[in-house]
Amino acid sequence: MKLTKNPDTLSIAALVLPFVLFLLLTSMEPTPEKEGFFGLLPYSSYPWVYTIKILLCAALSGVGFFFWRRFFPLKFTTATISAIFLGALGTLLWVGICKLQMLWQLPTIGEFSRSAFNPFEHLQGSAAWAFWCVRMVGLALIVPLVEEIFLRGFLLRFMEGENWKELPVGTHSRTSWIVVIVYAALTHPAEMYAAVLWFGLVTLFVQRTKNIWDAVALHATTNLLLGLYVLRSGEWFFM
Repeated sequence: MKLTKNPDTLSIAALVLPFVLFLLLTSMEPTPEKEGFFGLLPYSSYPWVYTIKILLCAALSGVGFFFWRRFFPLKFTTATISAIFLGALGTLLWVGICKLQMLWQLPTIGEFSRSAFNPFEHLQGSAAWAFWCVRMVGLALIVPLVEEIFLRGFLLRFMEGENWKELPVGTHSRTSWIVVIVYAALTHPAEMYAAVLWFGLVTLFVQRTKNIWDAVALHATTNLLLGLYVLRSGEWFFM
C-alpha cells in the first residue's frame, strides 16, 4: 500500500515518534548493572518504570493508529497464518542461536543489557503476575507495533531516496538489506547473530507479502513465545 503523495508532518511523525519514545524510555530503565533515569531509579523500581513506558507508548500508538490505517489498511490473509508459523520458528532460531553464541563464546559488539527482571523473585503473589501481564503486553504487542511501523513503514523506504513515500512496504533493494543488517546488530548488540538472521527472515517474508501487518503478526508471535519460554525456563536474561 502506497502512502499519499504529500503526507503531512503529523503523518510521518506517526510512523516515527512511537518508536523514538519507546527507545528513549527504554534507555532510562534501571538494569542490574546501572540505575535508571540518570542514576535516580534503583533496579527495584523497574516494574513502575516499565509500566509507565508501556502506557505512554500505547497512548501514542493509539493516536498513531489512525494514521497507520490510512497508510497500511488492515489486511489479514492466508499469509498471516504463515507469519504466525514463521514467528514460532523465529523463537526457536532466536533462543537456539543465542545459546550457541554463549556456548561458543562468539564475539559481539555489546553485552546483554536487558533488564532481566524476574517478577516472581522481586514481587509477591498477584503483583508478580500482574506485572508479568504488563510485561507480555509490552513484549508481544507494543514492541512489534512500534518497531515494525518504524522500520518497515518508514526507515527502509526512507533510505531508498526522495521518492520513498511512493514505495510500498516490502520494496527492498540492496540498501534496504544493509539497513536491516545494521539496524538488527545495533539494536540487539549482544544478540547480533540471532537478530540479523531473524530480521532477515522477516524482511524476506514481507518482501513477498507486501503487508506490514504480516510483519507485526510474525514479530508478535516470536515475542509472545519467547516470553512464555522465559517463564518456563527461568532464563530472564532474554527479557
